[in-house]
Amino acid sequence: MKKRIMFLGWLLIISAQFVLAQNYGLGFIFVEPTGLTGKMWLANRQSLSGAIGWASQKDNPLVMQFDYLPPSFHLLSDVNLQVNFYYGIGGRLLVNSGTEGGFRFPLGFDFLVQKAPLNFFFEIVPILLLSPEAKLNLKGAIGIRYIFK
Repeated sequence: MKKRIMFLGWLLIISAQFVLAQNYGLGFIFVEPTGLTGKMWLANRQSLSGAIGWASQKDNPLVMQFDYLPPSFHLLSDVNLQVNFYYGIGGRLLVNSGTEGGFRFPLGFDFLVQKAPLNFFFEIVPILLLSPEAKLNLKGAIGIRYIFK
């Protein structure tokens, strides 16, 4: 069951990128969750980001998350590296013996290597869980993506 949900989630992300994306990246995310990540850069520096993997909680539940990121702020840029600050809003779903859901509010930094198609990132994410009970959590992640143009 988990494998089918994971496959359908990635199929949705990959198929949407052909319609919407100017550039997109696929790679790995670590810490919370640990798994696969994708990002699509849209017009006007907006982007969509998603991940599917396993949480570091007891019993390692499957985590699916998807975020909308408004235009990011350019912090630094030179011939080797571009650094952007991003923020956004999204959703998170944990699937194990039960299901938990909530809203994500990612805050992070994108490091885009200018001479190679790589995107490194790290983020801190306040999460408002709504089920089974309302509570606020703080999670974080690091990752790397290969950028397809």
